Formats: sequence, structure tokens, C-alpha cells
Amino acid sequence: MKSIPSVVFGLLLAAGCVQAQSGDSSKKRFYLHTTLGFQAPEVAELNARVGEGGYLKFNRIHFSRGAGFYTLFPKVRLASMFTFSTFSGTRNEGNASNWLRGTSAGTTLGVSVLNNGKLQLIPYGGVVYSWFGMRVASSVPGNTPFTGYLSGPSNQHHVSANQFMANFGLHLAKTPLGNSAIGQQLILGFRGGYYLPLGATAWKTNDAPLREGPASSAGGLYVQLIVGLLQ
Repeated sequence: MKSIPSVVFGLLLAAGCVQAQSGDSSKKRFYLHTTLGFQAPEVAELNARVGEGGYLKFNRIHFSRGAGFYTLFPKVRLASMFTFSTFSGTRNEGNASNWLRGTSAGTTLGVSVLNNGKLQLIPYGGVVYSWFGMRVASSVPGNTPFTGYLSGPSNQHHVSANQFMANFGLHLAKTPLGNSAIGQQLILGFRGGYYLPLGATAWKTNDAPLREGPASSAGGLYVQLIVGLLQ
């Protein structure tokens, strides 16, 4: 799983180069970017269930990072976007700990409300696919025997839920940044939005389905800082 962000970013770069080379650059603008921000997944009901089971509740806000690209089509005032984002976090309190991770990738279509050569303002909407996983206990005491670990169920409670989510948000960016050659290619922006699950959350553990799970997901509010480069 640790290699997923680097692999996806490599694919984005390759796809971006292909797309940037196709068509007339005077008719469209193509940007490759990275993102840093925060995401607040919908874990309220999940935390209620976890708390009832005597486990440590998960953090509500997590640091996120990702990458993507988008293309502006000035003649039709549209923007096509592809984004990849992931967040993860571990919480420790006393002898208790847990682990949570969410990853999403997908496409959106936006309307270029403002694109005057200095500012970009684009409301957008689309669909992403998310991978959501957790461990209600993510560590074991030191010098734990192998057989003791196997007999303790808490560290084997890995639960996941994958699903499609709608993605709605607003993109605001400034470009160019300064008069230098590199500044003319740079873009600095902000995105804020919401991931809305499409359908009920289907939980599973070790590929075995779990019934009557909480209505929680990797969806929720997010904010992102965007740093990109015109290709």
C-alpha cells in the first residue's frame, strides 16, 4: 500500500505528457499538480460502534496528500480533472492505538466561471472510487510471543469498505506567479469540497462480508492546497 501514491503519480505524469502533447496549446491549458491538505471522513457512527466495543475512537481530521491534472477548454468554458488523494492516521492513547486510511481516485467536470489569465474559479462535480480501511488496534506490546499474537483477536480486526462517491467542490487558483520563466508556468490554488457516498457502505474483513455495519465512509469534507505546473 505504501507504493500506491508513487505508482499513481507516475501514471498521472505519463498520462499528462500524452495529453499535453495532443491538440493546440493555444486552445487549451493543461496543468499537472500535487495537493496537500486535510480531510474529515465520516466516522461518527463508526466511532460510536468502536467505542461500544471498548476500543479507542478514530481521529476526525487527517492530513491528506495527492496528485492530479486538469485541462481547461476556454472555448467551451469547461475543465476536466483527474485527482488522486490519500490520508492515513494513527491514534495512540495510553496502551491503546488504532489506524485508519482512505484513498480515492476519479474524474470530475467543472465549469470555468473565471479564467482571465490571472485567476481561475471552477465549481466541479464528478465521481471517485474510494478504498477505506481500519484497524481498531494497530500495535502490540513488546516481546509478544507469536502464538500470543495469534490468540489475541484485536490486532486481527482489519475492516475495509470500497465504494463509489460523488465529488463536489470549488477550485480557486492564481497563475502565473511572477514574471520569471518558471513563474509564468506555476499555479498556486485551493480546493474545497465534499465526498458523498453513493449507496450503502459494504464492510468486509479478509474478503468476508460483514452485516449491519455503520454508515461511515472515507467521504466527507476536504480542503487542499494545490501547487502545479503548466505543461
